[in-house]
Amino acid sequence: AQLQSQAGFDLEVQPFDEVRDAYFQTSRALVWLLLTVAGVVVAITATGIAGLTGFWVQQRQRQIGIRRALGARRRDILRLFQAENLVIVLVGSCCGLALAWGINLLLMQRYELPRLPWVYLPLGAAVLFVLGQLAILLSLQTLDLATFNLIYGAGQLGDSAGLIGRCTL
Repeated sequence: AQLQSQAGFDLEVQPFDEVRDAYFQTSRALVWLLLTVAGVVVAITATGIAGLTGFWVQQRQRQIGIRRALGARRRDILRLFQAENLVIVLVGSCCGLALAWGINLLLMQRYELPRLPWVYLPLGAAVLFVLGQLAILLSLQTLDLATFNLIYGAGQLGDSAGLIGRCTL
């Protein structure tokens, strides 16, 4: 609605919601763009972790077969891979947390940016840990340890009689 003031100026009256929405429209679009890019980066990271874990498990198929032949259960092998993944994630997370903290200090000094909320760092490490554990579970599931040919694992060691496949502890 337009009004005319006593001094002869035309005044336009708008509801506050419309003024606020118009002001933040560009910012809102940038936030959605940033969230989309962050989502794509997380999806690519998850795919990379799953791919590397699948490759890692596939490369160790013979070792898994030998362990199964010697009496290791599926959960023993799963624990082994999860423990290895935990060590990798802990080392990587510690390096990443230190790097993020250092870069944040540099950005605070040079560009007067606010301090990074501390909760983001452990949250990021937890997301990477969960992604790594899920990738291990999926990789071992596709390997199908229950039907793994134990003789194959033993035969590559030069055990032509397949004796390793019949070992018991």
